[in-house]
Amino acid sequence: LKRAKFIFKFELDKIYNSFPYEIPYPSLTIRSMKTRYGVCNTKTKRVTLNLELIKMDIKYIDYVIVHELSHLIYANHSKDFWKIVSEVMTDYKKIRKELKDNE
Repeated sequence: LKRAKFIFKFELDKIYNSFPYEIPYPSLTIRSMKTRYGVCNTKTKRVTLNLELIKMDIKYIDYVIVHELSHLIYANHSKDFWKIVSEVMTDYKKIRKELKDNE
């Protein structure tokens, strides 16, 4: 858990600092989840990451962080939401597909 906290926080800071939109800095929670890689609570500004991500390549961790941070702008999966994800991570579709294929 200590390693996951360090890596997830490092990646969150890196992505947050290069995020092209003004968003509040979220608190970070790490826990085991059965069905999701990440969750964003837009009311409490909290991003929760699945501990299982620590076993994966950094690009998947980054994708989940970008995805969850984008929810701080759009709390849905609308066209506008995916536009933000694609601005931050141009190859997100490929990474998302790989992530789904690995499930």
